[in-house]
Amino acid sequence: MLIAGHYPLLAHAVIACQQFTALRILMPPRASGIMVPWACVEPSLRHQLDGVAAGDHGAGWETANLLALHPETVNLTTLPPPGEPLIGIGGPLDPRQATADQGDAQLAAYSDLLLREAHHRLAHPTWYANAAYLFQHGLWRKDD
Repeated sequence: MLIAGHYPLLAHAVIACQQFTALRILMPPRASGIMVPWACVEPSLRHQLDGVAAGDHGAGWETANLLALHPETVNLTTLPPPGEPLIGIGGPLDPRQATADQGDAQLAAYSDLLLREAHHRLAHPTWYANAAYLFQHGLWRKDD
């Protein structure tokens, strides 16, 4: 499972998965066992599956994650006071409203989502070896 840490890198991760699949599964001699790669960007995946607005550019979502993971890297006092524009920041949640608790909840939700996806792929490797299903996600919902 490749989780691209920056949205534009998802294309590179997807291509790496396609190449791995072609070399390991589709081309002779076939390797023993089936290992199917998958690439995603967790906030857009969560939005697609759960409808939760996730991901931004320096706004509340990223700030909350950083507050949960690396609080020493966050200094909210450098932001302008409420009511003044936030330049270079984009997203539905104001970063000045972000908390470590929000970040913890987001990270737990993403982890659960990624684990469900991984477990389903491990339980059904031949489905995902099929090119039609290789990059689909959320098929585990049909089994819930």
